[in-house]
Amino acid sequence: MTRKIGFIGLGKMGRRMARVLLTKGFPLVVYDIRDEAVNEAVKLGAQKASSAKEVAEKSEVIMSSLPTPRDVEDVYLGKNGVLEGIKPGSVIIELSTIDPGTSIKIAQEAAKRGAHYLDCPVSGGPEHAEKGELTIFVGGDYEAFKSVEEILRVIGKNVNYIGKTGAGNIVKLTNNIMSLLNILVASEALVFGVKAGLDADALFNVLNTGAGRSYIFTACFPRVLEGDFRPHFSLDYAIKDLGIALDYAKKLKIPMPMVSLAHTLYQMASATGRGNDDFTAVICLLEELSGVKVRSKKTSSDT
Repeated sequence: MTRKIGFIGLGKMGRRMARVLLTKGFPLVVYDIRDEAVNEAVKLGAQKASSAKEVAEKSEVIMSSLPTPRDVEDVYLGKNGVLEGIKPGSVIIELSTIDPGTSIKIAQEAAKRGAHYLDCPVSGGPEHAEKGELTIFVGGDYEAFKSVEEILRVIGKNVNYIGKTGAGNIVKLTNNIMSLLNILVASEALVFGVKAGLDADALFNVLNTGAGRSYIFTACFPRVLEGDFRPHFSLDYAIKDLGIALDYAKKLKIPMPMVSLAHTLYQMASATGRGNDDFTAVICLLEELSGVKVRSKKTSSDT
């Protein structure tokens, strides 16, 4: 791979993806509004850029991992943004969880400049990003995808080409709907079982062999039992993603009563001061309402 890659957004996920690319020998130009994040990448061999525009000017492939659709739009379409500096033939790899409309808008503007845009949202937490084992959903031009597939397979264990622009975003939102509602259902079930007098450890172990188990249950709830709510994916990000899904559902004119209820419950949990905790901390709201805690006997009662 001889093309220089630009990477914008060195947050919890972005800095890990950038680090994997650097360790694999890919030349990177990086930009983030936080100097400490940029300096960390520079120590690993990255080149520093002073703006998103400069990243585009110095790169042939531009990657970004950003918090919200507004952030993505500002980085690409705003002043000193990517599209002010992009070169014909460049390929954009946008890794954030955003709505399809924003992707389509940026893709259309990129096409006017002879560049390609791929929506490539990722599934998997920081630990998967650290190992280059993310799942990636790709929407956009197939030939553009094939031209950067090697890069995507460095950061992703499962790389799935879905279809036209926005298709990757739709799959990611669908995946997050399932995951976030799964957490709520499992939380409510465990609170029910513990309130009824069952031991939390025994209940988890039995349910983890039953038909109601899921990947998210197996992966996340051992941390809940330990009272560990350090953020792998924050509760406020869950609210953001469900909000994006609900807004898009309105455009499609489809009812989503379960997602609406889940959105409200996550908002209620955030209002108790847990917005920066892991999204599994939604169980704490249900625990407080029920007067019980779902914790291992080995865990302190005050977690």
